[in-house]
Amino acid sequence: MSLKEWLRRKTAMLALTFSNVEKDVFSQSSEGLEVNVSQSQRHTQGQLADSLINGEMTQEVMNLRWRTYKVLREVDKYSSKIIGVDKQGVPIVETKKVDRLANLSKIKLEPSDEYLLEFSVNNDNITTSIADAISNQYDTIDRTISLSDYLVNFKSEKPIFVGRKIHPKFNIEKYTHKLHVRKITDDERLLEFYISKYPDPERKTSGLFVNYFIKEMETPTLSSLFEINEVSFTSYKTLGVEDFKYFNYEILSLDKIVEFNGSYVVKFRGKVIVNGEDILEKYRQVELDEKYKNKEKK
Repeated sequence: MSLKEWLRRKTAMLALTFSNVEKDVFSQSSEGLEVNVSQSQRHTQGQLADSLINGEMTQEVMNLRWRTYKVLREVDKYSSKIIGVDKQGVPIVETKKVDRLANLSKIKLEPSDEYLLEFSVNNDNITTSIADAISNQYDTIDRTISLSDYLVNFKSEKPIFVGRKIHPKFNIEKYTHKLHVRKITDDERLLEFYISKYPDPERKTSGLFVNYFIKEMETPTLSSLFEINEVSFTSYKTLGVEDFKYFNYEILSLDKIVEFNGSYVVKFRGKVIVNGEDILEKYRQVELDEKYKNKEKK
């Protein structure tokens, strides 16, 4: 297991802990408050581990959460692989910095438009929120499970969200494998949905969708398949932009549909509503950052 993967797994468990803490703190249930009032003073009360276990949002918990997010963000700037072992059997790790802007130049663009590629969104499945990721089958008296079991039972969804007023037979975002965002003006973008021309044998509905898409493509302006109002996503492993940035676009019109490099490319013109808002910024601990900056001791 690489150092990066190890850090990701540890961060997943911390994220679960943080979500439970926030759920307890912001819960509207009066029962929880009454139970806490009646509890006797714990000898570990006030300690970080005790606060995490009992869902208390202390300053230490908030600092730990911010440190964890900072570590995760830094780790994602690098790639690493084991290239050997030393005399003591300790793995030798080679680490390289990832330049996501440089990788944009390697992407082949559909040539009917000359707009500059701003970033490329990978639409592979991702897990849902950590708090909702665990399956109900573990809701038993014994809540102790292994990390491997926990990770295996993550629920998943596509990172690209499409808002619409009319729901068609199929949703194009479910069959989109990547989204290119190209800059038209400061306030307008060209959003290109890449959809494979070939059915995925591992998805039962893929063949049905491709046939439906080809039929609807003949009269796209009359099809509910292409009637969408907004597109949004949060960047993660997105070429051209840092992780955890939120983007939202209002769809102005369907531009065109073309075939390119084994894909149907559905192009929409969109107005920028939110352009890269940092979703982790609300968790920033200013005093902690100042201590890091001044290299102060804990």
